[in-house]
Amino acid sequence: TELSGSVFEADGQTKLGQTSVALFNSNGQYLFGTATEGGDYSFYLTPGDYYLGAFDHAGNYAMEFYNEAGAQINNATPVTVEAGVPLMNIDFTLETGGKVTVRVTEADGTTPIANATIWTQDYFPAACTNSHDSYRLHTLPLDTPLIFKSGGPDNICNGPTNYANQYWPNA
Repeated sequence: TELSGSVFEADGQTKLGQTSVALFNSNGQYLFGTATEGGDYSFYLTPGDYYLGAFDHAGNYAMEFYNEAGAQINNATPVTVEAGVPLMNIDFTLETGGKVTVRVTEADGTTPIANATIWTQDYFPAACTNSHDSYRLHTLPLDTPLIFKSGGPDNICNGPTNYANQYWPNA
């Protein structure tokens, strides 16, 4: 069954090229994504409930989940796909987003910590620091809290596990 729509700027009229729409199952697990062609996208799916999120490749707009849910998948409206019933006009309007460069170091403030996991609280993007200790997060809503994770299931970068988790409330 086809599910399709478009990604627009905040005005709801101007289509955004160079964007992607990500598809998640009913448990919020990422399945796959597709790049848009001139702002339009389509998936061919089996019946079920899905969540969708859109973002632009340049990182100028905040990621958004359907239906104007912002960047929190917990606020997203699931889309129910039924066999043989096309779903069209599942559209997104993206707002201007923020960018932040994350730098993680030892307590000395100089020695980089590679493969550190940086999460955004309640938002989709997560990042791994590189060997130079930094990573740039984009597509964030403004005033997004950031969390450094050391160890446990949230340590997706397989980085060090001997550091305390840290939280920055309004990065």
